[in-house]
Amino acid sequence: MSDRSTTEGTPPAATQEADDQTYTDRPALLVQLLRDHVEARRKLSALEAEVDRIAQYHKPDDAALGAAMAYFASYMALQHHPTEDLVYGALTRRAPSRAAEIDKIATEHGEVHALFTQCEEAARRLLADPEGMRSHFCRVLRSFIAFERHHIRREEGAFFLYAREHLTPGDWESIAADAGQFAKLPR
Repeated sequence: MSDRSTTEGTPPAATQEADDQTYTDRPALLVQLLRDHVEARRKLSALEAEVDRIAQYHKPDDAALGAAMAYFASYMALQHHPTEDLVYGALTRRAPSRAAEIDKIATEHGEVHALFTQCEEAARRLLADPEGMRSHFCRVLRSFIAFERHHIRREEGAFFLYAREHLTPGDWESIAADAGQFAKLPR
């Protein structure tokens, strides 16, 4: 019998309270970006599971594949990354000493989008020819998954920390107002 106090996937109440407390001293927009990363990790895990299934010669699950990929094609590309780009711009102005490092992380968005475009094409080709395109699909998707995880770690390990340290409450308000145009998009 397990001594776990919660069901699988549900954090203990103390952990949830600690997470909530950690977020209370952060700008709301930064909290949203961090939560987006949590959801992106979930979608990456779902993609990875589907890639593993396909690699084992199972028939592609169009719905599972489509749902996981839709998050990156719509929400991340059209709302999350443009919002981060606004933060990058403000941070570059506020912390010019960090500009080179910030620029390296910011340019990864282009690489993420290019890799994801390859994923979309690989998925189309896989669905048209599952046996012939299986290996190519798995290779392309695994590359995207690894790069996206790397990118998220870099953002959380440097960029978000710098933003929290250098941006003023006024900067965050201005960024949030500018990002409001993206907020109408579905997740």
